[in-house]
Amino acid sequence: MKPLSTLPTLVPTCKKLRRKELLSLPADTLWEIESGFVRIVTWDEEGNVTTLGLWGPGEHLELSSFGIYPYQVECLTPARFHQVTETPEQASVRLRHKTQRTEELLYLLQIRCTRSRLQHVLHWLAERFGHSTPAGQLLPLRLTHQELADLIGSTRVTVTRILNQLQSQGEVQLLCRQIVLPSRPSAMSLLPPFNRSTPLAHAQSS
Repeated sequence: MKPLSTLPTLVPTCKKLRRKELLSLPADTLWEIESGFVRIVTWDEEGNVTTLGLWGPGEHLELSSFGIYPYQVECLTPARFHQVTETPEQASVRLRHKTQRTEELLYLLQIRCTRSRLQHVLHWLAERFGHSTPAGQLLPLRLTHQELADLIGSTRVTVTRILNQLQSQGEVQLLCRQIVLPSRPSAMSLLPPFNRSTPLAHAQSS
């Protein structure tokens, strides 16, 4: 019998984490989100947090594809994961999908008006993860005001003020602490095309 020190280390093929728990994954493995939502964040020397992206059910995580350090994967809700494999063709599709989502988010974050930026990002999230209801698109993930601020590059106080304004004006509703957005055209279709050469200084939500 081999000594314990020489036995291979077994990596669990399934994980279940609570909200706010950090996900630690071997860099060369691929994981599918069965349920729940996660975000990947980085931070600067002063502790300012930047959200690099959000992932939800059915999407895949491979940490070796991130070239930014430091970073961490945080569960925004209780979440379950399992390890998967993929063919080269599937990997190519996944990476194209990831690149498209990253470009969309970066493009929305160019909007200088914070209110408009927040509205566009909320509708972008609704397009990705939302559920249709009679009142509009329901966001299944309960993002705190601080998490929304980290996502759009603002402050919690500003996000709280804008959400209160949007709620009073009927632009958003709250249902059991979840955001409901009235149906409207795609967030990306409301903006100029990607090859626009001038900044989105005057982009406004409809």
